[in-house]
Amino acid sequence: MGPRSEKTRCMVSVVTTGRKHLGVLLLVGCATTAGTGAAGAIAGASSAGSPPMPTYGSKCEKTALSQMAMDKCVAGELAQLNTEMTVALNDEADQFAEDAVVGIQQKWLHFEQAECYVEDSPYKGGTIQPLIFGVCERGLMVQRIAEIDAVIKAAPH
Repeated sequence: MGPRSEKTRCMVSVVTTGRKHLGVLLLVGCATTAGTGAAGAIAGASSAGSPPMPTYGSKCEKTALSQMAMDKCVAGELAQLNTEMTVALNDEADQFAEDAVVGIQQKWLHFEQAECYVEDSPYKGGTIQPLIFGVCERGLMVQRIAEIDAVIKAAPH
């Protein structure tokens, strides 16, 4: 089977909420484009390589001295993970049925939001609630990206 002449690119958006893993990833839509020049069409991400290494967990969280600063750190981490998730989803859509990838991701997003709402519920109304939700989202997104990468690597080429 020769190289595909069409590429599917999915737009993903992060909506900040608040739990152990910060934010809710929303699948906004997918589009199929002709030719190979579509790499990097969404958020500048290229499906040609592996996802970028996360830059979070470094100095930001260690130096954040206020709730607002910690919230900004997690929001930055989620933005980085959003890019990684977009790359992983594009790679997965390139290798597998687009409809299946979109359907699974939408179900995963519902799971992620529900799980993080459960985790942040003891902190409802508190200033730490968004951070708890964000940390929840961060952890689930890291896990989901790793799962997608594992599925892609295990598939016959």
